[in-house]
Amino acid sequence: MTNENMTNRNQEDNSYKLSYNLVQYLQNRENMTLKQIGQLIGVSESFISRVANRQRNFTTKHLIDFEAALGRPVALLLLSTTPRNSIPQNMRRAYDMLVKLLENQSLQTNQE
Repeated sequence: MTNENMTNRNQEDNSYKLSYNLVQYLQNRENMTLKQIGQLIGVSESFISRVANRQRNFTTKHLIDFEAALGRPVALLLLSTTPRNSIPQNMRRAYDMLVKLLENQSLQTNQE
């Protein structure tokens, strides 16, 4: 396998992982069902189920739809889905500051 093929495969794996993490976040933190998640962005429950089983992933359009439906920037959604313990110890303070900054920015935008 060439370096380019390995890079493409890693990017694809990351895309599936981010999509999976977003579904897990919405289920666990927002107490949403697969059906409710699908309704947020106009896709079927079975599509969300395939994402939850790492068989499909979200597109940029899906992420923009989540942003609009939830009123939170995509960057904040994706950061929020990343388990904090997966962040290297020396980067956690920066991670926490970035999440806080995006949360505050999102609150200010929603209040305007």
